[in-house]
Amino acid sequence: EFLSGFYRVDEWPASGAYLQFVVHPVGPRQEVLPELRFIIAGAGSEAAPSSAAPAVFLSRAAAVTGEWTYFAYPIRQAFVDKFAAIPAPWASIEFSLEIRSLSGDVRTTAYFDDMYLGSQVGNPNRPKQSTR
Repeated sequence: EFLSGFYRVDEWPASGAYLQFVVHPVGPRQEVLPELRFIIAGAGSEAAPSSAAPAVFLSRAAAVTGEWTYFAYPIRQAFVDKFAAIPAPWASIEFSLEIRSLSGDVRTTAYFDDMYLGSQVGNPNRPKQSTR
């Protein structure tokens, strides 16, 4: 239903790089089911990264540098929005975390931590609420 976590990059290229996670449901007989890409940061105003899988943009802004940055998305709803239903039947869900480049040349490292995949109610990564 929901995916959350934190990323950290210490340097970010001026353009062309993006962070993403990919959610790939796997069928009971390992058959290929539709996948979705979720762009966490980057790609700017440039064209969406090319791929057969549709993309959902959490942000087009450059990645935040020098600190752990929270990201989250209701992935179940994204599948319903893009494909009119969640893939069925499915046996498991695989996801990958990636830093990519539109030009193919990435010269930075991304770190991911405290990844969570489950119900939105059970999300342990909720950022602290402001008391203002």
